[in-house]
Amino acid sequence: MEHEDSSSDSRDDYRQGVRNRKIFTATDDKFGLPSNVAMGCGAAILGTFLLFNFWAAIVVALLVLPVMYRIHKDDPRALSLWQAAMFQPYTAWEAGTATRRELVILRRDSP
Repeated sequence: MEHEDSSSDSRDDYRQGVRNRKIFTATDDKFGLPSNVAMGCGAAILGTFLLFNFWAAIVVALLVLPVMYRIHKDDPRALSLWQAAMFQPYTAWEAGTATRRELVILRRDSP
């Protein structure tokens, strides 16, 4: 009996932990995208429509929306992580530079 009680307590602790985590990681989604990304895409499409024409807005929507949906399908905060990684100082300064390394081969002479 005692074993079942500890198992039940463990499950309750797990459920409570999931609820607590959900509070801090919940996102507001619109059409499968985080709301800020959905609003940004909508603004870009509307701006394209107002500046150019309907067909240009359709092209922008067909280019932007599937890409954004695919990026955020598994992780709602993926774009912000990509942006943070791309704009790190070490990424900008270290990309493409290689440090010169020397290879020294030591031979052991047979006596």
